[in-house]
Amino acid sequence: MKIVKLEILLLSMLFLLVGCTTNVEQELTKEEAIRLAIEGENQLSTIVVFGQMDRNKALDPRCDSFQSEDHYFTYICDATTEADIRNKLDPFYTPKYIEEIMGNFRIQHDKNGVLAELFDGGYSQKSKDSIRKVTIEQNANRTKAILDMYVGLDGERDVNTSKVEYEYVQNAGWRIASNGLLFSEMKQ
Repeated sequence: MKIVKLEILLLSMLFLLVGCTTNVEQELTKEEAIRLAIEGENQLSTIVVFGQMDRNKALDPRCDSFQSEDHYFTYICDATTEADIRNKLDPFYTPKYIEEIMGNFRIQHDKNGVLAELFDGGYSQKSKDSIRKVTIEQNANRTKAILDMYVGLDGERDVNTSKVEYEYVQNAGWRIASNGLLFSEMKQ
């Protein structure tokens, strides 16, 4: 009798674990994307465009203007139209490159009013700087995404610099998809 109870307990725990895993996978979908990945110079650059987002929860607290660090991460705030985005990009890129970026946007508005955009250069099979593997680690309300990418001019992989980690607290409104895209669940 004790063995049967133990088996039932173990099966119940296994069911709970499997259920939790399934729920996590369901959260990591491709809806409400706000990450805009572009290739710049010889590395993968990222532009994140925020529209109508809670300023207090923005990734960059100085998000009143275009922010950049070593041409790797760039933030644009309060851009809700193509004209807004072009104006923010104008001081930093040539007109031809801006046209290339804008030509690859897939623009949609999610239910929270956030402008969702993606330039797919960094994920293309032809790209030399593509993200090759994404590992998702979750612990309580924290999610960490470890991106493994090829970073060289000729596509060679530098094992010392090819891993990039992002960590977000989910109750602050962020989650990360299994393909490396960042997603917003911000409420107005």
